Amino acid sequence: MIAEMGMESGGTPLKRLQSLALRGPDARVAAVIIGQKCALLFLLLLSAPLFPSHFAGATGDMRFRTWDTGPYLEIARDGYRNPNTRAFYPLWPTCIRAGSWLTGGHTLIAGYLLANLLSLAGLLIFHRLVWESHGLRAAYCATLLLLLFPGALFLVVPYSESLFLFLLMASVWLARRKALLTAAVVGALLPLTRATGIFAAPLLAWLAFQHQRRLLACLVCLGPLVGYAAYFAAMWRWAGSPWAGFAAQQMYPGQPSLSKIADVSGFMHCLLGFGWQHDFFHSFLDRAAFIVFLAALFPISRLGAGYYCYAFLAGLVPAMSNSMMSFSRFAVLVFPMFIVLGVAAKRSRLLPFVLMLSFGLQVLLLLRYTSGAWAG
Repeated sequence: MIAEMGMESGGTPLKRLQSLALRGPDARVAAVIIGQKCALLFLLLLSAPLFPSHFAGATGDMRFRTWDTGPYLEIARDGYRNPNTRAFYPLWPTCIRAGSWLTGGHTLIAGYLLANLLSLAGLLIFHRLVWESHGLRAAYCATLLLLLFPGALFLVVPYSESLFLFLLMASVWLARRKALLTAAVVGALLPLTRATGIFAAPLLAWLAFQHQRRLLACLVCLGPLVGYAAYFAAMWRWAGSPWAGFAAQQMYPGQPSLSKIADVSGFMHCLLGFGWQHDFFHSFLDRAAFIVFLAALFPISRLGAGYYCYAFLAGLVPAMSNSMMSFSRFAVLVFPMFIVLGVAAKRSRLLPFVLMLSFGLQVLLLLRYTSGAWAG
């Protein structure tokens, strides 16, 4: 079956890998991505000397491990011994632990290396996917908008977004090339990385149906479902209860819960209760990202039912269940939004100004992240 699928997709698995080799446009995009990452990492290294008043109480490497980075590194080192860390999904800290074998046991270095390598790969696959469907100009615009989106700061620091983006783009790439069983295996890893990985199931199934392979489409759809079942089994094994992660999430400010989705009036009150400060629940930046998401939904529907279903769920459910907290970060993974924005922006003269503004916001968020202030 695998050999058959390889032939249908235009060659052997080796040829499929060769199709991902960097061409001229890909190489130029890679250079831009690497340049952006180097600029932010350079600022990260120099943040304390440049702004000493913001780091008066920081010692050692604390500015590199603030907010969610700390729990991920703790899980990579000690597992789920601390009940508070059980709110975080296991695949990313497992990758950090594995990567630390190559960095002499330094999980922090492994986390930064993996985050940037995986997000680089994910962005390049995204660029190629948009290029194939909408042309090179739209691909450039879409990739730059995603790369410089304020919440894409978290593709530079050791958060799970980098791994999720890579797995999501790889699964879509494989499904579009009829490597459906492999796409199902990769898709099964998504719910082990973030809860929203389950929303990839309808997208992968829809892509599989495009190839008139109904049985395999069902198997691809089962991939993320099996992955979520594996998450519950892992939490049962490591934390003593399959629901330990959900219980731990109630210890955090957002207290995410699916029950909040039914409380539409409560969500509207939260949405309208914004301020100009960037804090947990009142961030104007999070609401601006949500408005962009809502405006993009209709154009996304033209991409196809699978893209629309994924975008709708991956954008709306985190916003409502988490009381708008961190939405500018969550929006980074709603990749169809950036496809339609890239297509719309390919003839816009305002694009350079939008990109400069977005990068400026990334810098401000990075300074907040390193100094221990809320960044998302």
